[in-house]
This record gives sequence, C-alpha cells and structure tokens, in this order.
Amino acid sequence: IQTFPIGKYADRAFTPAICDKYGKKIIGVVGSTGESYIVEGGKKTLISHYYPHGLKQKFSPSFFKSFTLYHQQRSGVGHETPQQNQLYFLDHKCIVLPLKAYQVLDKYGNVIDNVHPHGYPFKDCVAFRTKVEKYEPKYEPKYEPKYEPKYEPKEEPEYEPKYE
Repeated sequence: IQTFPIGKYADRAFTPAICDKYGKKIIGVVGSTGESYIVEGGKKTLISHYYPHGLKQKFSPSFFKSFTLYHQQRSGVGHETPQQNQLYFLDHKCIVLPLKAYQVLDKYGNVIDNVHPHGYPFKDCVAFRTKVEKYEPKYEPKYEPKYEPKYEPKEEPEYEPKYE
C-alpha cells in the first residue's frame, strides 16, 4: 500500500489518479465515494466512529473523498479541511475509501462504462497509508519601524547663578 503525505492542502487531491490494482481498467472520474474506514490492528472503523482519546472533534463521514484532477478526466483522493487536532490522529494510518460510482475509460480517454458497485464496500475501493506533513510556518519578518531619528535634547551648560 502506498503512503501519501496529507494535511498541507485541503479540498484537492493529494494522490495521483486512482487506478485499478490489476491494471486491467483505466479509472476515470469518480462520481461518489462512501465513508472511509481507518484500519488498525486488523480492525476496520468508520472514520465518523473513530474517536481516540484526545481527539477534540469527530471526523465527518465525508472527510476523505475523490477530487477530479486538474485538466484530466480522472480522480484522486483528497480530504476536507481538518478541524481542531484531527490531523494529528491521522498520521501513519491505513485508510480504505469505498468507490460508489466511477467511470471506466478506454485507452483514448472515452467513457466505456459507468460502474455503481453494490454490496461489499471493499470490492471497489482505494487503500492507502497517510503521513502527516510537518512543515514550518512561513517566514514572517519582524516588524521594524522606519528609521526615525530620536529626539535628543541638546545638552545645556549647567546654570550657575552669579552673585555680585
């Protein structure tokens, strides 16, 4: 299973085009996906039911979904904007995303079939591992005011009263 970095960008694909693991079909645009599962220790948990200790906000059922790739008739997998500390809990996870409707293309990019799988959710799915990207915040220079000369009073000679 391939590992993909997630977290840096939301609402766009972070994977390349979804493909058939046997190489027999060219998968085109994915019209809809089911709720993703997190697989840990052989146990599959719907992402909306995944609530480990410390998670501040539950995941929506549509957190992982397909996105059409720019200038292509194909789709990749992306995610919604993470809320609170959700991203922290997705590091190094195995994710399974069922496909509910997708196109099959011929070698010229023409649609030759529209598939709507029924029954077992793992029959037509995408499986991948996640890696949460660690990145530094953008460099922001410190505020430095424009140079303004300081007002420094002239030194006055000490006044000594004169007695006559």
